[in-house]
Amino acid sequence: MQFRWGAPADDPEFLPAAGWRPVALPVPAWVHAWVLVPAASAGVFLAWLTLANAVLRWIPGGRGLFQAALPPLPVLTIGLLGLLAAHEALHALFHPGWGLSGRTTLGLWPARGLFYAHYAGGMSRERLLWVAVAPLLLLSAAPLAGWVFLNGWPPAAGLGRLAFWGLLHSALCGGDVLSAFFLAVMIPPGAQVQSKGDKAYWRPADE
Repeated sequence: MQFRWGAPADDPEFLPAAGWRPVALPVPAWVHAWVLVPAASAGVFLAWLTLANAVLRWIPGGRGLFQAALPPLPVLTIGLLGLLAAHEALHALFHPGWGLSGRTTLGLWPARGLFYAHYAGGMSRERLLWVAVAPLLLLSAAPLAGWVFLNGWPPAAGLGRLAFWGLLHSALCGGDVLSAFFLAVMIPPGAQVQSKGDKAYWRPADE
């Protein structure tokens, strides 16, 4: 694993040629960035808010998220930065080699205000789907699912705090959910996917 300041580096050996097909978004790039991603983030956030609030109200003696006190601003800021770092680390964990190979980069891109996890190589469509949804499943879904599976532990107050951070994290996952949706509907099963610059390419598994 490498750490980088600035834009992710390309794989210099990857030169898209015959057999590689560009992934063409069905909408202009600005619509994707300024309309679809915010809409997806809002949708994931509201869906998770509804579910978490229902689970917390279902707990005997529990309170809904709307009654939960917000943490102090310094705690909220540090927690949000921690969530961003954990989010990208979980993306990297699902890269080939579980994020430990030299092809995985964790970086900070100040010009775009982004933490990122980048893999300089190809991976299967199926693995890339797991890369996309892993943070949402593990940082947002797991606290509530774990509470049900563990038969009520931690107590309601502790679960409320976990659910709050899971809810906050869910707002970071709109782009991931949108990417997973496009992967699922635009690229056939078994295909290999690789990026070059800000473009992605795919080719069938048998090529």
